[in-house]
Amino acid sequence: MAQSRRNVVVIGLGTFGMAVARELTRMGDRVLGVDVKEAEVASIADEIDSALVADAADMKAVREIGLEAYDAVVISIGENMQSSILASMNILEAGCTDVWVKAQNDTHKTILERIGIQNVVLPEANEGLHLAQLVHNPRMRNYLCLWDEVFLAEIRVPSRFSTRGFSPQRLKEKYALSCLGVIRDKQVFPIEDGEQNLGEDDRLILFGNRADIRRFADGSDA
Repeated sequence: MAQSRRNVVVIGLGTFGMAVARELTRMGDRVLGVDVKEAEVASIADEIDSALVADAADMKAVREIGLEAYDAVVISIGENMQSSILASMNILEAGCTDVWVKAQNDTHKTILERIGIQNVVLPEANEGLHLAQLVHNPRMRNYLCLWDEVFLAEIRVPSRFSTRGFSPQRLKEKYALSCLGVIRDKQVFPIEDGEQNLGEDDRLILFGNRADIRRFADGSDA
């Protein structure tokens, strides 16, 4: 069954907003891009469903957008915190419930939450945390933090396993980690019971505590 196409407004077409608009379009959604700058609107107009020049900090302009036809709104206004807050208030007043707003800092985030925005993102802070984890664990290629210190991580196969068997059972017993699969040649393969022959270019998909993942990457046999 084909996935339903969502209608999304992206307000603020800077680097972050354009990336969101392009990715939503790539996934098949209908995107309306909005910015106060004509140059920003013109630069992406041919890549998304529609784009217009408007100031979302102006309630009259927000009403003219026709938000009732859209499922979600992403507010990605750059460094002007006041405009971001006013736009957020206007979008909420217009009756939108699925609203995502990019915050500049913790203060901005707190204000947005106080006015009723439930989905606030701090992209720079999140990217910093993400990078720190990758730097901390050189073998980690990517990860998703599910809660607290519990990770779903993509790990390059430690060199010790490129010449000898890898055992999911020993991994569980020694490191309290579960192996959910192996990435090889851009494809994901299920992990089998018993010892596995792994190549040095393979990557493991591991589930477990961050410290245990690091211990496995740095450790001895498993």
